[in-house]
Amino acid sequence: MYKIFLLLVSFTILSANEFNDLLQQLDENRLLKIKDYEIKATNEYYRSQEGLYYPRIDIKSNYIHLKQTPQIAIHLPGVPSQWIDAGTQNIYDGQLILSYPLFRGYAIKNLVKKAQLQMQMAKLKKDDLKRNLKLKFSVFYGTLYSLKAMNTALDEAKNALESSYNKAKGFYKVGLIPQSELFNIKANFYKIKANISKNNSDIKVLNNNIFYLTSQYAKATTLPNISLTKKDIRNRADIKLLTRILLSNKLDIQLAKANNYPQIDLVASYKKVGNSINLDGDGFTNSDQSYAGIMLKYNIFNGFEDKYKIQSAKSNYFAKKLFLDDYIKKVELNIKNEYLKLDSLKQTLQWANEALLASSKYLKLTLGRFEQQLISSDELNRAIATKAKNKANLEKIKSDIFIQKSKINLISGDSL
Repeated sequence: MYKIFLLLVSFTILSANEFNDLLQQLDENRLLKIKDYEIKATNEYYRSQEGLYYPRIDIKSNYIHLKQTPQIAIHLPGVPSQWIDAGTQNIYDGQLILSYPLFRGYAIKNLVKKAQLQMQMAKLKKDDLKRNLKLKFSVFYGTLYSLKAMNTALDEAKNALESSYNKAKGFYKVGLIPQSELFNIKANFYKIKANISKNNSDIKVLNNNIFYLTSQYAKATTLPNISLTKKDIRNRADIKLLTRILLSNKLDIQLAKANNYPQIDLVASYKKVGNSINLDGDGFTNSDQSYAGIMLKYNIFNGFEDKYKIQSAKSNYFAKKLFLDDYIKKVELNIKNEYLKLDSLKQTLQWANEALLASSKYLKLTLGRFEQQLISSDELNRAIATKAKNKANLEKIKSDIFIQKSKINLISGDSL
């Protein structure tokens, strides 16, 4: 007995390890790999937005050929006007330009914050996807266990019918029962084999789905123990994601308000001009035209565009805020309802145990009565089918409880 107990414990541990090992394999799922690239993209975009804090340096070069040589008119008293050259037809210039945004109405700061939020949102989208994949995998695993347990019950029923059929053949040979009794048992035997065949097909479909998620097949011969854990639903990935979206909408308000401020830039340029690529002057103006200064730009009127942009951003923010509040309330209600379903399943499990115990005793009694030819094959078939049905139903309820616990943990947080 002690050895049997140790074997059962070891079997349970191995099954729990299989479930946890397959959960770990979800990290290699292609859908999650896609999310990794999206995270990398938002990270690079965030780094690009940080570049707005730095000065900008550009090199610029121009060549212009004028249709006519620039001239100016000289007017002196008593002397006819004279035209003289004031430049050349070929104009070259090259410059190194430095520009630095001294003030943008806090727009740069908010743009960088928005990019940072987008990076966080990409990570949270991956976490939420993984949570949903875990839930889908748990349903597949629990259902697979249920189907295999049903096949075990059907196998027992098939063996019982086979044994009864052999005994019935003996009764028939000595003329104790009609041939119709044999056909009745045999028909039920093949019906059970058909159900087993259908279950085997469903098992393959489920295992293919598990393989798609984890790149491995599952045995699911027993169910791991799932403990319920209390968590703060605000730590759920999807709720964190919606919170980040709300913060991003709030930054949109600040970005819209940035247009109410002046834009101030520091500008400087090292500039050389000339009538050749040497940029050594054109004989008329100085070759060095470098400069430094501060540029201020302030919009006075743009048809109330900024005003309506601010109002639009505010309305969008308040809509998202109400949506988040409602979403949290629905999640809380959903969790409450799922606990009620779990309580109902636990009560159903109690009655399923009693039903299996009763049907097992009834089948034992029925087999004895059949051997004594006190009942027909119809009653025997019903007794065998009832026990198989009750046994399969018991394991299905266990599977449903496993799935329900997994679901509650995952909708309450992000882990099993």
